[in-house]
Amino acid sequence: VAIIGECVLHSMKINSYIYKSSGNLNSAFVVKQNEVTSMDDMPWPESNMFEANNFNALQFRKVVSEYMTEMERLARRMLPLYAVALGVPENYFEPAFKSPTMRMRLSMYPALPLAKRVEEEGIKEVAIFERQFGIAPHVDTTFFTILATSGPGLVVGFDKARLEKKLNEDIIGSNEFIEWVKIPFVEGTLLVNTGQLLRQLTNDTWIAARHYAVNPVRTSAVKSENHPNSRFSIPFFFNATASYPLKVISTFCSNDNPPKYPPLAYNKSQGVTQGE
Repeated sequence: VAIIGECVLHSMKINSYIYKSSGNLNSAFVVKQNEVTSMDDMPWPESNMFEANNFNALQFRKVVSEYMTEMERLARRMLPLYAVALGVPENYFEPAFKSPTMRMRLSMYPALPLAKRVEEEGIKEVAIFERQFGIAPHVDTTFFTILATSGPGLVVGFDKARLEKKLNEDIIGSNEFIEWVKIPFVEGTLLVNTGQLLRQLTNDTWIAARHYAVNPVRTSAVKSENHPNSRFSIPFFFNATASYPLKVISTFCSNDNPPKYPPLAYNKSQGVTQGE
């Protein structure tokens, strides 16, 4: 996929069908960069594309590109920390991330009337996911994801089998396998979560966090063109060089626990899920 553009409201993806929701209620602009695709290849909007006369297309492109660059710089600084945590040398991941595969999604989750709020009723079991999600439950295909958000709305599912103790009062529902927990919003912070690529590298030891997003409550019955109550988020998805073959890290293997995955490049494993 060389060019990625705008994702419209009510877009249906695999996770939406699985959980029987009415589609993902968000709108987004997506950009991507990898060893063959640059930010110059993206379908940048033009100033006359929108009704608002004050939209500055050049400034938009400049700011988005600068933010992408800063996120890459931060992600690269985090790689040695992950290496140490995984019991390998600090420079272990350098060869695999020479030309990282990066994707960034600028999302807007429009505010909904109170009656449509998912968490007001709670989630008792997977079978009742016939409601509206900002984005339906899923796991990221990344090494890790860095998320900036303007407000609360993220809900994470914790595997009950791995919990050492009961979680706190932020639980909003559960089923036999998962407890869904609202993640507190802390202004000025970034959230980082593990993706499926890191799970693959650790032989299923580091588990990708299943999560979903709900839309905020509209404080007024009157819709506003300025979206004052909408939730905005910018997930930055960080992956290895798409063609680089990745092996399960040796410290996570033994005679009793052999590698569960053959050496696979991102574009032959998790990238397939993304259609890349």
